[in-house]
Amino acid sequence: MNDDIKTDSYFSQSDEMKHNVKYKDSLFRYLFNNEQEVSNVYEALTTKYINPNDIQLYNLDSLVITDWHNDVSFRTKDNSIIILLEQQSTKCANMTLRCLVYYANLIQRFYNENYGENEENKNGFKDKIYSNTILKGPKPEFYVLYIGNDNINSEELFTQHNTNFENITTFSDDVFLQVRVKNIDIYYNKLNEHQIIQSSTLAGYSYIIQQYEIYDKKLKFSIVDDNIRRRIAMDKAIVDCKQKGYLINYLDREEFKTMVQKEFTFEDYCRVKAEDSRREGLQQGLQQGAQAFILDYLDEGFPKEKILLKLQKRFNLTQEQAEQYFNQYK
Repeated sequence: MNDDIKTDSYFSQSDEMKHNVKYKDSLFRYLFNNEQEVSNVYEALTTKYINPNDIQLYNLDSLVITDWHNDVSFRTKDNSIIILLEQQSTKCANMTLRCLVYYANLIQRFYNENYGENEENKNGFKDKIYSNTILKGPKPEFYVLYIGNDNINSEELFTQHNTNFENITTFSDDVFLQVRVKNIDIYYNKLNEHQIIQSSTLAGYSYIIQQYEIYDKKLKFSIVDDNIRRRIAMDKAIVDCKQKGYLINYLDREEFKTMVQKEFTFEDYCRVKAEDSRREGLQQGLQQGAQAFILDYLDEGFPKEKILLKLQKRFNLTQEQAEQYFNQYK
């Protein structure tokens, strides 16, 4: 990897800077930013072919809320289908809701583009939606491409967000809105032969991530410095990709290397933050439990010595830790 690439740790930035970082593109969008690649990956995932010349790409960056973005969105030029592809490396429980928001904004853009929004008429969609004419629109398809380590369901349904409803698969008198999102595991070892052949870019994207994670894990105990370890892991993953013949047109591009480094550093940061949040939650739960425990036994008249012994046994604390909790909450 070129030495000109910056190796400043992403973790050295302040939390405010971390949350305000907005990359121009994710690695996934970088690779699938043209009609031919989109056509290939769509056929790889669905076995359905769309001619690249019939594809109109969309960009949903910050259309709804600042820093929201959808990875790849496109429609057919005959307006029959509109497709959203979202790549996820960590599970998100709200993809049906997110896709619903994305689609609502895409469909508004679609109607504005097709029903007369111009300098004289800036409210094409607004004017048409109140008319007696039925507006025709493209059929939506929502796909989440998952490349993490957890098991995923093959689909998610919007009704799981509705109080008192489970994942109802059919409409009924009580269900007025249903959204279906299909989940596809694209971890390299999960790809089938058709997917690998039909979209070598998807196979390469999946393979470089798999190999990077393998090397990063192997080097974790021998190379302490995160930046050095990541660069070595990525160099090895790139060599493996070249040997497989994947991403040949991208691997030596400096913008590709920089983007890969940023993306993996960001993913590491997200995992660290998630683990920190889990530990903070456990610690908060321990504090609340210890406080209630101490106050209950004090109300029942137990002496300090017995309460300390019970604290140590109940919460697996040392004598010193039990003393600290007792003195804090007595």
